[in-house]
Amino acid sequence: MSLNPAPEERPAVPPGLYGNITEKELDRDIRNLQLPEADSLFATEEELRAMYPPGDFERLQEELDNP
Repeated sequence: MSLNPAPEERPAVPPGLYGNITEKELDRDIRNLQLPEADSLFATEEELRAMYPPGDFERLQEELDNP
């Protein structure tokens, strides 16, 4: 009999890596962070224009459209 557990029995995260929290509790906590939706991470075209000096946004867009 081997003292090492079979691969399917080994925990995905080494014990003690996250203190006293289990992997299941960690997954639950990550889901409960209430991160913003991906769409809200992007700026509108108007906001992007305001972030760049005059003419730079248009130049960057032109470079993206015609590489």
